[in-house]
Amino acid sequence: MIERITGIPELPTPIGPYSQAVVAGDVVYTTGQVPSDASGVTPTDFADQVRQCLTNLRATLRAAGSDLDRVVKVNAYLTDPAQRDTFNRVYEQFFSESKPARTTVCVGIWDIPLEVECVARVKQPSYEVPVGAGEAGGVGSADATEAGSPSEAGLSTAEAIRLLQTVDASTLGHFLDTGFCSPAIFRVGSGDQVVGTARTVDLSEPDAIAVNRALVAAQPGEVLVLRVKGGLHAPIGAVTAATAVKQRLAAIVVDGPVTDRSNLLALASRLPVFATGFSCRTTKRLGSLSDDCHGGAVEIGGAVIHQGDIIVCNDNGVVALKPEQISRGLIAHAQQSDEREPELLERISSCDNLRTVLATGDKR
Repeated sequence: MIERITGIPELPTPIGPYSQAVVAGDVVYTTGQVPSDASGVTPTDFADQVRQCLTNLRATLRAAGSDLDRVVKVNAYLTDPAQRDTFNRVYEQFFSESKPARTTVCVGIWDIPLEVECVARVKQPSYEVPVGAGEAGGVGSADATEAGSPSEAGLSTAEAIRLLQTVDASTLGHFLDTGFCSPAIFRVGSGDQVVGTARTVDLSEPDAIAVNRALVAAQPGEVLVLRVKGGLHAPIGAVTAATAVKQRLAAIVVDGPVTDRSNLLALASRLPVFATGFSCRTTKRLGSLSDDCHGGAVEIGGAVIHQGDIIVCNDNGVVALKPEQISRGLIAHAQQSDEREPELLERISSCDNLRTVLATGDKR
């Protein structure tokens, strides 16, 4: 996968048709950074210019899910050879320990005093991901903060959703161990994976009016998430599902039953619905719940979901994640796992000794 990074707020606006960084797999390639801040102001002192240039480089790397300690090669372009010592003195403050490979040359760069670019690796988990990690490779799960330093990735919700659409939800289970709803919540029918932000409703009473208000307020691409106290009344059926399709919701997740099974199956390709089962006992037009039941935290299949959390759901189940849990490093490893699975399956079918393929914990 190739990802182009633009619109980094700490950087000056690009003056040409180029990305500020490109992520190819787990490698980051930055555009040459100049010594101007976001408003286009360049310091007059050369040491401050170097400092601004490297600060911009760090901001670029962090926007791409990396950082200065992941840099493997730096290319620096100076315009005055007499400034080399000053450049090195400031440079060492940023790379005092990692000391990546570097090329430094003296060139003429229009009216720019210096420019610095680099190649770096996306932040990695603290473990190596073997072929078939999790299911067959035996890594099991890892805490989200190990899978690529999400807090430093700086991903927007929209960017996190876009990246999550490139990996299978079940692959995330090889690297994370929180946010997974109980397998008691299953999909009605079958279809493609969907990703969207949660709109939550807590039905402490079986009030159909509260569900209708949530549907009217819902935005395209959202996932309506409903907790049904007691898990006995079905809040979703033919009418509410048709309304959700009209509102272009991504999916509906119910910690309880649904009704009108045949209607929901007919809409399955347009509206994925996840629930604990089916029931003829439905919610009523009570009007007893205020708007306080909308937008709060709800517990769905053992996972606490807040409004705005990212919901990833497919035929295997439902996962709820916060945007800050998602990093490019995590996505890169999940993509690698997905890409390697066909090879692993082929190796399993053709090998004579499974111990050479599967992680069994044996010393070899």
